[in-house]
Amino acid sequence: MIGALCAAAACSKKATDSPDAMTAADAASIADAAESPDAKPDATIDPPDAAPSCTYGATPDGAAHLLASYKLAPTSMKVVDPLLKDADLDAAMAAGAQTVTAPGIGSGLEYVTGSGCPGSFVMITDRGPNGDHTPDGKFFPMPAFTPTIVRVHLVADASAPAIALDGVMPLLDRDGAPTTGLPNTADDDVAYTATSGGAVIPDNQNGLDTEDIRKLPGGDLLICDEHSPSVAVIDGATGKVKIRYIPTSKALPDAKTEVSAILPGGLSNRRVNKGFEGLALSSDGKTAYATLQAPMGDDGNAKYKTSRIIRVVRLDVTDPMAAKVTGDFLVKLDAAATFPSGTKQKDVLVSSATWVAADRLLLDERAKGETRLVTVDLAAAADIRGKQDEDTLVWEDVNTDLGALGVTPAAPAQVFSTKDLPAVAFPDKIEGLAIIDASTVALANDNDFGIADINDASRVWVIQLAAALH
Repeated sequence: MIGALCAAAACSKKATDSPDAMTAADAASIADAAESPDAKPDATIDPPDAAPSCTYGATPDGAAHLLASYKLAPTSMKVVDPLLKDADLDAAMAAGAQTVTAPGIGSGLEYVTGSGCPGSFVMITDRGPNGDHTPDGKFFPMPAFTPTIVRVHLVADASAPAIALDGVMPLLDRDGAPTTGLPNTADDDVAYTATSGGAVIPDNQNGLDTEDIRKLPGGDLLICDEHSPSVAVIDGATGKVKIRYIPTSKALPDAKTEVSAILPGGLSNRRVNKGFEGLALSSDGKTAYATLQAPMGDDGNAKYKTSRIIRVVRLDVTDPMAAKVTGDFLVKLDAAATFPSGTKQKDVLVSSATWVAADRLLLDERAKGETRLVTVDLAAAADIRGKQDEDTLVWEDVNTDLGALGVTPAAPAQVFSTKDLPAVAFPDKIEGLAIIDASTVALANDNDFGIADINDASRVWVIQLAAALH
């Protein structure tokens, strides 16, 4: 799968001289390696398929165990996004980026089965380096960055367990131009060139704030995006966006890719920068589930400030180019009071989702100081698809008596907490989640490209659960 990934060590300066003319296929054909040391991952490219089998799948013993953790070494941003130029990196540092050698590749995580020990994964970046702008919006020190799919394998080095890059594939529009990660419209965010003041960066209707990734049968990939919000099908050979599904209430007339407005219209009420964050796909590749990161409605409004209701949209993706919505479910997040002291309800978020069984998902639910893995059973949840108020915020309004309306949201059942492993220093932003087997999962962090902490690297943790998933 993903046969046209640009080999990470082959994304050279020569490859970035003319980014406007360079497509993913061009990147895949580059043969000369980068000469700059920071442009080479310390990794073996294209590990052999016939590797020893892993020792995962041990019988759970009632306690969670950290099996291993892996770290990405300092790596040039040009390795992750070979469409960048040296000038982009220099400008980013001048604009407020703290580093250009701490790429964030853990917004999404997908295990590649049969990949040997300790395993291979497909990962994805988000929209790129950004931070808060005063008084509102976001600043983008590297606006040319394009979200990128990354193929990695884990290196079980006793002295320095590592994430090794095998290849990268920037996301492109139908013309082969980079999508960028810029906001689609002002409803998504306003992008600036500096932390305060600065110029407004024009919207880009092709821009993607990618957050999760799953493999489709046949080699293409499915991703979710926060901006519109949307779900998109990515060509596994070129990185081109084949089609993007957006809410019926949204329009992207200037997008240079096929756009289909089939998602519930109410999704356009999602909070700014709180769109689709989790994406699950059934084992047969026919059913997808896109989860919002947070409840909809302005968190400054008393009606929604303490809302615990998020939406999960189910799609039939048997034909990924003609997906259909088959469900719109309500899930009730855990109460903020059950998280570490000081947690506000608006800060309880869902950052990933993966499939366990029919209509049963494993979610990454997190707040500052703790990440939980919880299962939700959508078979027992309210499906509001087609109901009169589906596209309103009635369900998220804390004054609504859902019981009186005969509506029962799915409730989370905890299977793991980072508090179960107190000796492990997990960061707050655990955003990637993959199931390796019934008792083993992998987690990945979003290090925000070092924007807040230049020492925060991308990592993967492999964990044995206290009990098997059923």
